[in-house]
Amino acid sequence: MSYTIHVRVIQSDASNWWSIVEKSVWFAAGGGTWSEVNGEQILTMPATDTSGYLRFMSPAKDDYFVAILGVQDREKWCDLVSLKASDTCMSMAPLYYNNGPKSEIVGKHLPHHEMHAAKGGLVTVDY
Repeated sequence: MSYTIHVRVIQSDASNWWSIVEKSVWFAAGGGTWSEVNGEQILTMPATDTSGYLRFMSPAKDDYFVAILGVQDREKWCDLVSLKASDTCMSMAPLYYNNGPKSEIVGKHLPHHEMHAAKGGLVTVDY
């Protein structure tokens, strides 16, 4: 069974606009693809047990975070993580699989997550 996740990025402060600077998909279960249609990010995965990553950068280029959206055992899960400038989506992905240090997040099947970006501002995923 394939899975399609539609992501709408809603930003409430037009003077502090975050940009998507990287998109990635974990290679398990056939990987997947990102596309963009009318400003909406669309993640398509051919099977369960994989995930997609969107890395965001602040307007000042000094704050980064990644939004992770996945499907494990046919149930959705998500996470948000603050990043250093040198971190990438691909450096984050292995942490969630093969008993990596963040693999417990996958099994929790969280449909909602929030965090504060390193330099302020609330970031929320409702999935």
